[in-house]
Amino acid sequence: MPNKISHYFSQQGNILACLKDCKITIDLSYYKIGDNIIITDQDVWCKSLVSQIEFEDVIFNLILDYPIKLNIIHIIQHGKESIELDYKKDSIVLEAPLEAVEIKQQVAYIERLIGGREISKSPEHLFRKLYAIYGTSNMDAIHMEVLLSQCLRDRSNPSLPARLGHPWDPIMVNIKKNIFSSGFLQGLGFENVNEVIKTGLISETDLEPSIIEKIMSGTLVKKKEDH
Repeated sequence: MPNKISHYFSQQGNILACLKDCKITIDLSYYKIGDNIIITDQDVWCKSLVSQIEFEDVIFNLILDYPIKLNIIHIIQHGKESIELDYKKDSIVLEAPLEAVEIKQQVAYIERLIGGREISKSPEHLFRKLYAIYGTSNMDAIHMEVLLSQCLRDRSNPSLPARLGHPWDPIMVNIKKNIFSSGFLQGLGFENVNEVIKTGLISETDLEPSIIEKIMSGTLVKKKEDH
């Protein structure tokens, strides 16, 4: 970006205003209308904001990982694909909540993450969000990587973490559902026994036993043969 962000926005408390005419575009494919985004006559409420903002001389992503309200001055909605919000110089663009909800955000984030419902622009953005929420806790970067590795799976073979897929093509999944495609014995450790039996009967993928399955079957360490 050729200029500092302060050349485009002015912040006072929890209110953000634009210093130049601009347009914000929100891709609605990241959202479920009525759930994590609500559009009224006065404003647009988002649980998290993933958007693109366009000024006369620059275009960049505007991503905020907390609930916000976007002020509506002029809006154009392109069906279920996107919405565009136009703002004139010195207009109030958005307002963020002031209350501290750190613990609630941490719990809600993990629930969305393991359920495959977290909004993100990319895996890098997903990691930054996780680090921003848990960076001050006892969770180190290795633990975060392991968690995200389970959530981001290979699109063509969800039984594999995305980092093991070729080419790199990650997709976010519901961990509790994906566990059934990761191994028969491992799936039995979850509550839906009928689901894992069905998966085991119809699956065409021959998977190597996971470490968890080797522990469950007692084959983690090979026995030495007697001579």
